[in-house]
Amino acid sequence: MNDGMGPLNQFAAGLTALLTDGLENLFGAGVRRPAFGNVTWADLGATVCLLLFFLLLNGLVAGFLRRKIRKLAEAASDQVHHHFFHALGKPLYLLIWIYGIYLAATPLLWKLLPEEELPLVRGFFDKLFDLGVFTTVFWLFFRFTHVVEARLAALTARTESKLDDLFVPLVGKSLRVIVPVVGIIFALPI
Repeated sequence: MNDGMGPLNQFAAGLTALLTDGLENLFGAGVRRPAFGNVTWADLGATVCLLLFFLLLNGLVAGFLRRKIRKLAEAASDQVHHHFFHALGKPLYLLIWIYGIYLAATPLLWKLLPEEELPLVRGFFDKLFDLGVFTTVFWLFFRFTHVVEARLAALTARTESKLDDLFVPLVGKSLRVIVPVVGIIFALPI
């Protein structure tokens, strides 16, 4: 089953095997019985364990980011870091769930599909995964344009020149146009 698999698929297979063995040690050999088709109860348990792990990871990251944002808001001295952590949040949560669902669903797909259909379906889901990761990274870069604009605004607030006050909004709007255009150019090969 590892023939022609990418590193993420190999990681998913190894992690599922590890969880399946752990569930068998915990609950006995009965978890190797089929639940439906070729999917065993251990496979379903491994999928649920992975989803719960990513739910926990998402909660920990969300708590960390909320604490950082709250601490920076109370300090009110570092608006750039406040914008940075705020911009990081939602794309990071989405990236966690893209990886989580991919890692949890991949082993089930291997068991549910006939061997001859696996390369086609694996290729489709790999492209879908790549598109999801690209979209998330693109969204993150787009949100970081606000961080750059806030940083430039903070720098120009210290100067007495009115010219830089005119250019900061222009640079911010330009970045919000340039980033999607560059994103579309990079998305075309996907």
